Amino acid sequence: LFYREGLHAITAERVADHAGLTKPTIYNLFGSKDALVFETLQRRGHQIRQYIERRAAEHDDPEEKLMSVMLAHAEMLTSEGFHGCPLVIAAVQSPESTQARELANAHKAWLQGLLAQFAKRAGMKPPDVLASSLVLILEGAAALSAVQPAELVAKHARAAVRALIGAHTP
Repeated sequence: LFYREGLHAITAERVADHAGLTKPTIYNLFGSKDALVFETLQRRGHQIRQYIERRAAEHDDPEEKLMSVMLAHAEMLTSEGFHGCPLVIAAVQSPESTQARELANAHKAWLQGLLAQFAKRAGMKPPDVLASSLVLILEGAAALSAVQPAELVAKHARAAVRALIGAHTP
């Protein structure tokens, strides 16, 4: 609900109704709507990281691991209902929330670190610059997919990723 309709549009009562609970039960479990949102974002971030790690674990070659992370993002980008990174969206929708910004930033730092690790193992130079640039491509693609056909955005992002990786490969 939060992702689909927006953090501020959803009330604790609506969450309770959707979950088959009462509003007091929601508050007893989480203490506040903000705490519920934060828990939801933490869980979603964890799910995304697990998905990416599983995809990368399917390969032994570090360059294939790197590409699998990019392909996993392309799959998310073109999946039904996708309209951007839920962690970044939450940070944008709640600019006063230090927790939302820190959570989104930590997730992106994890992603950048993972990409840098795979790039370094593959002998790509400089791995940190490549990883930072790849994250920019992923974030740009996620944002553009809200206003352009996701398949087209993913196609252009894949081309940009291949060119960038080629430029960093010795």
